[in-house]
Amino acid sequence: MSRLTTSSPSRRLGAALATAVLLAACTGDDAPVATGADPQTTGTDRDEPSEPEASGPAGTITLAGIQQSHASGTTIAVTGITVDEAGDVYLDLEALVAGRRGARLASDPTILEDDLGNRYEFVPPEANSHLDFAQDTQASVTLAFEGPIDPDATRVTFGINGHFRDGARNISESPANTLTPTFAFDGLPLPGVGLDDEGAGPDDAVGLQQDSASIDVTGVVHEGDAHVRIEITHIEVAPTLVTVTVEAINVGDREKNVIQAAPDLRAELDGQSLGNNAPFEFESLETEEGEFDRLTLGPGDEVTATFAFRGVVPPDATGLRMGFQVLLAELDRGAPSTPESQFSSPTVVFTELPLPDRAADMSDGDDDSDS
Repeated sequence: MSRLTTSSPSRRLGAALATAVLLAACTGDDAPVATGADPQTTGTDRDEPSEPEASGPAGTITLAGIQQSHASGTTIAVTGITVDEAGDVYLDLEALVAGRRGARLASDPTILEDDLGNRYEFVPPEANSHLDFAQDTQASVTLAFEGPIDPDATRVTFGINGHFRDGARNISESPANTLTPTFAFDGLPLPGVGLDDEGAGPDDAVGLQQDSASIDVTGVVHEGDAHVRIEITHIEVAPTLVTVTVEAINVGDREKNVIQAAPDLRAELDGQSLGNNAPFEFESLETEEGEFDRLTLGPGDEVTATFAFRGVVPPDATGLRMGFQVLLAELDRGAPSTPESQFSSPTVVFTELPLPDRAADMSDGDDDSDS
């Protein structure tokens, strides 16, 4: 079915309305945040939903639990859809840019396509037409698409930064190191078409959720010729951050640099490294005494340290692996190339570390550095 047109297209999407409302709040310390028009100045331009005179999409539906995280560190939640009297469509989003760099959310085509195959033109905001956001930015965004919506449409697919020639591109097709992450939300319900039961209920949390899951780990221990015992005790996974807690003790008679350079983390699939398909960037090393770049222990010293890594665990990942004093190639292979000695720092690769929601049984006393 072809897209419906009218002889006099709606002019409600004029200069003022063309600015998608960007209510941005920076999560860092005064980091720059891209903003659009003041929402107070656009309130009269966006038509309030009213009871439709004819059947078809109309009004507003609030959504919960519709959220995707890209491996680049950007997360987007779709929180609502509005169809106004003219049939123009507005999507309410919440975005978190928490990767290694900023993100451009409207570089390649931004699409809205209904379940009848009709596409609706995206009206970019005047103040920030490419939706550029700095690192560590969280924003509420309303995007406008020019109608009128087909009266027989019941659902829409919403796509960001994809060519979408044959439908919405899968999020996994977009590389992790991109500045233009791809998102595809299929089958979003339109308001006023009998799908209200798919909207948010009174007990549903609306908005971008940053829930984390954690697991206490036992039996993941390395004891090598460097005379430093390292045990992984806890793993926590958030949408764009992974933290690993380690207990280390120098059991030898020499001072040892337990951490000389930033450790590395990878995701695994069935015991194999996913490599650069799921990269993580070392963020910080913290102990009870503060944050450090290196970790040195004298004879008999012990410490509990938490390592934080920016990145997104892929949905199909089955585990993690972490390396100290090894090259990425060695981490991907699963073992260091150079053996430890009493004079060296510990070189270790921990493999098959459990993810909180996919925890594997770990046997006490196993040395995971060689697994």
